[in-house]
Amino acid sequence: MVVGGSTIVEWSPAWQSGDMDLFIEDSELTFVPFSPVELDTNVTIEAVVHLGGGIYELQWTKQGVSLDIGGAQGYDDYHVISPRILKEGGQYKMWYSGSDGPHYRILYANSTDGISWTKHGMVLDIGAPGGSDDTHVAYHWVLKEGSTYKMWYSGLDEYTPHGGIYRIFYATSSDGISWTKHGVVLDADPPGGPGYPLTHTPCIRNEGGTYRMWYSGRDQAGTWRILYATSPDGVSWTKHGVVLGAGPPGGMESTGVTTPFVVNTGGLYRMWYAGAQGSNARIFEATSPDGLNWTREGLVLDLGPPGSGDDVRLTEPFIEFSGGLPKQMWYAARGANYRIMRATATAQPIEISTSVSFYIDGLGPSNQIDRVDNVTIPYNGSASVTISWQAGPVGNHTICAQVDPDDVYDETSELNNTACREIEIVSLDPEADAGGPYYGNEGEPVTFDGSNSSDPEGDPLQYRWDFDHDGVWDTSWDSSPQAQYTWGDDYAGQVLLQVSDGNDTDVDSASVTVQNVNPSLQPMEHFLNASFAFRIAGEKWHNVEVHLFEDGVEIGCADITRYPGSPNEQVAVLANVSVNLSGNYSAIAYYTPADDPINGQIWGADPAWLILGFEDGESRVHHTFNVRREETWTWHVQNLSLLFLGHSITFVATAYDQGSDDLSFHWDWGDGATTVNVHYNDGVGPDPPMSPDVNPIAVMDIALHSYASSGSYTIALTVMDDDGGTAASSLVIEIG
Repeated sequence: MVVGGSTIVEWSPAWQSGDMDLFIEDSELTFVPFSPVELDTNVTIEAVVHLGGGIYELQWTKQGVSLDIGGAQGYDDYHVISPRILKEGGQYKMWYSGSDGPHYRILYANSTDGISWTKHGMVLDIGAPGGSDDTHVAYHWVLKEGSTYKMWYSGLDEYTPHGGIYRIFYATSSDGISWTKHGVVLDADPPGGPGYPLTHTPCIRNEGGTYRMWYSGRDQAGTWRILYATSPDGVSWTKHGVVLGAGPPGGMESTGVTTPFVVNTGGLYRMWYAGAQGSNARIFEATSPDGLNWTREGLVLDLGPPGSGDDVRLTEPFIEFSGGLPKQMWYAARGANYRIMRATATAQPIEISTSVSFYIDGLGPSNQIDRVDNVTIPYNGSASVTISWQAGPVGNHTICAQVDPDDVYDETSELNNTACREIEIVSLDPEADAGGPYYGNEGEPVTFDGSNSSDPEGDPLQYRWDFDHDGVWDTSWDSSPQAQYTWGDDYAGQVLLQVSDGNDTDVDSASVTVQNVNPSLQPMEHFLNASFAFRIAGEKWHNVEVHLFEDGVEIGCADITRYPGSPNEQVAVLANVSVNLSGNYSAIAYYTPADDPINGQIWGADPAWLILGFEDGESRVHHTFNVRREETWTWHVQNLSLLFLGHSITFVATAYDQGSDDLSFHWDWGDGATTVNVHYNDGVGPDPPMSPDVNPIAVMDIALHSYASSGSYTIALTVMDDDGGTAASSLVIEIG
C-alpha cells in the first residue's frame, strides 16, 4: 500500500526471537477427578502450554532515498550502488560505489543516524590501464578485524568480446580511507562455468577463523546464481559451487539470483538477495540451517510504482540488526538512475500453532490416547488444552502431555516439552453389560448377548437372565454370555443380566421390544352343493335326453323314458355338483319321438322339470311342451343361477397367527349383512393381555350365507388378532 506518497509497506517471512521455547509444567497437568479414579470414569485432563519468546513478522516500510547521486567531485553523478556499512562509536560509515558514466569507483560517506549522509569522495580508484580492474571497482564487502579494515571488491577489466570479466580483489586499510590493493583473490570461473565471465558481489563472514563467502556469478547465457567459497585467511579461497540457483521459468527469479547478504541469526542462516526477471529485480529472503542448503521464503521488497525511482531494480541489500532482529535496510534502487534507498523494519509478534499429544505409560505411538491439533499460543503467552479420557485399565499409570517440537522454528530447549503425572485407576467388581436394545417378533426367539461384560481382574464370568424383570431369574448360572427367549405375545420392557466373578456380582438392564405380527390369510373358498335332476310326466312311452353344462362344458347327462306310473319315481339325476358361483350353469333337453320304444298318440303333452336339490331345500324350473308326433322339441335353460337364490352358500377361510393370540373373522357379505366368528387361542376364553404360553394358532373358519336377490356381491373378510394386527381378503360372486 502507499504510505505518505511513495512509501510502500512490505512483509517479510516470519522471524523467531532467540529465546523461543515451548514448555509444559508438571504442576499444570491436572485431572478431574483426581487419583484414585474409578475404572471407566470420564476424566478431564488439562494441560497448559506456554510459549516463551515467540515469532515475529517483520513489516518493512520504504523510507525513500538515503544517498542520492552527485556531490562527490563528479564520481557519482550517474549512479550510486553497493551500500556497505559499519557502525563504530555511534557513527555510521558507508563505503559505496559511484559512477561518473564510464567508470565505477568506491567512495566513502558517514552519518550519525544512518539517514543523512556526508560524502567524502573517492577512497578506491580503478586500476591502471590494462589492469584487471581498470574499468570498474564496485560490489564490495568491508570488515574490520582488530585495527585493520578489510575490503573484498569486484573489479572489471576491458576484456572483450564478453564485455569484460569481473573478479574479486582484496584491499586493506588502517583508517578505511587510504586503501592498499593486494590483487585478485577469487578469479572468475573458466569459460562455461557459473561464474564466467562475471564473479562479484561478495558477502563475507568470519566464523571461528574460517572465512565464508557467498557471492554472485553469471554465466555466458546470462543466468545469475549465488555461489559459495571458504578461506582460512580471507586471501586463499576454495570454491564450492552453486548454493542457490535461478527460480522457475516465468517467475520473479527466473533470470537468476544475485547480490547476497547473509547473516547467522543463532543457528539459522538468513539471506537477502536480488531475484531478477528480465531487466527487473526485487529483494527476496531465504533461510538455511548451514548456509549451504537454502529454502526460499519469498518476496521482501517489491518494485515501486512507475516514476517512483525504484520501479526497475532493487538489489544489493545491506541490513542493520538491533536486539537480534532487522532494524533497517539500505539497498540500491534504480528508476532512471541507481540511488541508495532505505527501508525500516518493525517486528510484530504473531501467534504460533502447535499440537499437544496425551499418552499413558510411555510416549510411543501405541501409547497415545488423544491428540489436539492447531493449538494457538500467543507470543510470550499460554493456552489451555483439554481432553476427555475414559479411565482404564485398573492400576497405577503415568499420564503425559507433550507439546510437539516445532518443525519450523528452533526452540531454546525441547527437554521441557513434556509434563507427566501419576494416576491410579481402581475397580474391584465385575461390570455387567446386557447389550441391546433388543428387538424381535412374537413367536420368534430373541437372542441376548452379554459378551461385553468384563471383570477388571480378568476372572471368568457366569451369567444369568431375568427376561421379564420380575425379580425371578429365568435361567441358571451359565458360562455362556448368550441366551434366547421367545415371547408368545407382543412385549415391551426390560431384561436383566447378572454377572458373577465368583465373589462379586453386577447387574445391568437392557430394553427389549417384541412386536405383534399380523396374521396371515389364505385365499377364501366358497361353494354350494347341489344335485341336478330331471323329471318328466304326461305322455307315456316316450324318451327325453338331457345335458348339463358349466361354462359351456358338459358336466352331466341322462336319458329318461316315460313309463306308466308316478313321474316322481322316474326322476333322472344328471350330476351332484359343488357349484362354483362364478360359473354359468345351463341345460338342454331333447325329445325325439322317432326313438320312442312305443309310438304313442299323435298329440301329447310333455310336462318337464329341472330340479336343483340343496342341503336346505330345492328349487325347480318347469315347462310343458305340446307337439304332434313325429315332431321334436328342445328345451334350453340358459341360466340356472337364479335357482341358487335363497340357498346357503358355504364360505371357508384359513388364517395363521404366530403369536399366541385370539383370532376373529369379520365377514361383510356385500348385501348389508355381516358375520363375526371368534376363535380363542386356548379354545376356552379370551386371551389375556400377555399370553402366558407360546402357542401359534391356525384356524379354519366356515361361514354360511344366502342371497335373496340376484346381483354381483363383494365379500370382504378381515381377520384380526387380539393385539390389533389384521389380514384381509375379498372376492366377487355373481348370483342370478
